[in-house]
Amino acid sequence: MRATLRGSSKTASCATQAVQPPARRDKARAKAGHSHSRSRSLSTIRSLLLPAALMATSACASSSYMGISLVPDASDAELQSLASRARAGEKQAQLELGTRFEEGNGVPLDIGKAKALYGQAAADTGGTMWVYMPSPGNGAPGRVVSVDTGPKQAGLDEAKKRLGFVVLCNGSCE
Repeated sequence: MRATLRGSSKTASCATQAVQPPARRDKARAKAGHSHSRSRSLSTIRSLLLPAALMATSACASSSYMGISLVPDASDAELQSLASRARAGEKQAQLELGTRFEEGNGVPLDIGKAKALYGQAAADTGGTMWVYMPSPGNGAPGRVVSVDTGPKQAGLDEAKKRLGFVVLCNGSCE
């Protein structure tokens, strides 16, 4: 696939530039007439925006959670409420839904989903997270900024125990 650069007759292969290693990509851009600082600032922008865009689209595009439909009246209302609360990060709901998957209670037995949910419920969340912001390429240095991720919540002890048991048994204990 080839694309013509706006305002120029030069062409660049979009698909190959996206997957090339950085050194090779920078050499290809230099050959195509791009400046080094421009390619660095574009890669910086891409590295910051792509993860944010993926998180935003995955969070709002899904109408199910752990295989449970969140479309109204598509499945049991209690199960939908539990799945919706678990998806929103409520630790007790994650633990309860994990237990349902471990036991096959109202959902198909799925140890992998139980592990994932127990892991979420067992993890400490919230508080201040420190994020490195690289230089924008205009001579300004990179910096570390604090991001408030909400109130600090400790992981649930029951979820930690269940996760340890499921991992130890690898789904074969009774």
